[in-house]
Amino acid sequence: SRAFVESALEKCQIGETPEERAEIARKYFEIEKSSMEKAMKDADEILFVTSAGNSNNDVTFDEMVPSGLEIPNLLVIGAVDHSGAPTSFTSFGSNVDVYANGFEINSDVPGGKRLKASGTSMSSPQATNLAAKILAIVPELTPVQLKKIIIESSNRSYYDPKILLIHPKRAIALANSFRENQSAPKSIQDFSEEDQKILKNMLQGLANIKEKEVLIALRSQLELQAKQEDARQKHLALFTIRAIDEQILKLESGK
Repeated sequence: SRAFVESALEKCQIGETPEERAEIARKYFEIEKSSMEKAMKDADEILFVTSAGNSNNDVTFDEMVPSGLEIPNLLVIGAVDHSGAPTSFTSFGSNVDVYANGFEINSDVPGGKRLKASGTSMSSPQATNLAAKILAIVPELTPVQLKKIIIESSNRSYYDPKILLIHPKRAIALANSFRENQSAPKSIQDFSEEDQKILKNMLQGLANIKEKEVLIALRSQLELQAKQEDARQKHLALFTIRAIDEQILKLESGK
């Protein structure tokens, strides 16, 4: 942060007055901030994961770098304890995307020993680990899509609803769902001739349904079918669900 740079200048006795020191600190800080921001934005094929910090401060207000930077391919991680409560040290703010356990984490140290360590440097590797597992399932994900899966699959903390806790099991399920949707046929021509006939009859029937409640009930039944392991049944259900959603939109727009 700029305050950290200014403090370092003071310790090194750089700057004859506090005002001069503050001006030097501002210039040095802007160089660091703009350089890191440009480097990350230019590498838009990479998801950068960073710890929020351990200063119990607002990363945006205090202009923390890099956790205070607003970059689409940057994921900022705060720390909670084993119960999901925010730790006393974790930095916070609107720029902190998700939180993970960062309290008394078993850690390897030089010499082969292990000790319990706390900090956002303990929580951020857990998010990195989760990101790697998701990419192993869906390697074609963009950094923005990967970040979205981690955030959308998270749980809200019991202690503070603004705090989102990473949820690996739910994130993996969401990644699998994304992969299945990507591999699903996009148009009716992508199905076999037999399935095309089934879908055409289904679409004709849907066009005659004018009650939104009936469509919603049918959609609920198809959602159960979409959860089956049989890929054919799943793809037929997903395609029909999309058609139902379009029909519902038509009915709503016609009101």
